[in-house]
Parts: sequence; structure tokens; C-alpha cells
Amino acid sequence: MAESSGEAKVYLRLVIDEEKNKVVLAEAGKDLVDVLFSFLTLAMGTFTKLLKKHKTAVGCFNNLDTSAVDMGIDKVAD
Repeated sequence: MAESSGEAKVYLRLVIDEEKNKVVLAEAGKDLVDVLFSFLTLAMGTFTKLLKKHKTAVGCFNNLDTSAVDMGIDKVAD
């Protein structure tokens, strides 16, 4: 939620197993969950183009757009 100071704050609580270095439980506020779900609804083509524009490497997403173009499919069958 936005505070009167103009800063946005989110709630996130993690329970971590330090021996295995893994997250056991994660709790988050509604605002953070809404943002994470909005990433899931973002079109994959838009996401890959944003990554290219900012020259950011995230796994295989760098090659996803290029691979789709290289498939050579001109039009979709009816």
C-alpha cells in the first residue's frame, strides 16, 4: 500500500530451511500477489521483447522470440 510518504510497501514473509537453503513457506500481501499474477497474464512475446530491449538474460527467454521467427510459419491454417 502507498504510504503518505509516497513509498510503496509490500508484505512478504519467508520461512527458510537454512540447512537445505530452501524456502519452506512464503506469505505475501495481496498487492504483491496481484503483481506476480499480472506477470503470468503478460503475453510471452511482449515479455521476450522487453527482455531484449533491456538486454537482460533470463534463462532461455533470450532465444524464444528468435526461435519463433526462425520457424518459418507464414500464416496460421484455418
